[in-house]
Amino acid sequence: MSLPRLEIDLEKIRLNTKELVALSALKGVSLTGVTKLFLGDPETAKAMLAGGIDSIGDSRIENIVRMREAGVHAAFTLLRTPPLSRVHEVVEHADISFNSEISVIEALSQAARDKGKIHKIVLMVDLGDLREGILPEDLARTVAQTNILSGVKL
Repeated sequence: MSLPRLEIDLEKIRLNTKELVALSALKGVSLTGVTKLFLGDPETAKAMLAGGIDSIGDSRIENIVRMREAGVHAAFTLLRTPPLSRVHEVVEHADISFNSEISVIEALSQAARDKGKIHKIVLMVDLGDLREGILPEDLARTVAQTNILSGVKL
């Protein structure tokens, strides 16, 4: 029995990315290429960058580290709230992270100050499925708490 095999056509990734970037630009929208399906494969990320995107998103910090170490030059977004135990690593390797907990944002703020950096924050708001995100009624308070922190930018 043979094992399943995934073949990635990097030229098709590049061309499809180029087409999506062009179509999105007509509407004033910029794109982030998401590499989580490819486990942060550096060559796939480079193909998307060659197609015209300038930012990469992944849900795992280890994938972002892998791409950085392989020489992928882009703005990187961590597409999930980081665990408290990894905030220093997140600030070191990701430019932006998605967040839904003020305790994590406070820790990111401290880690960014320790490194002399500004880490960008995107707040996730729960849309009713209660999976992840700030409840709408808590959003104004979370924004106010985030805006007073140095080292992070909402």
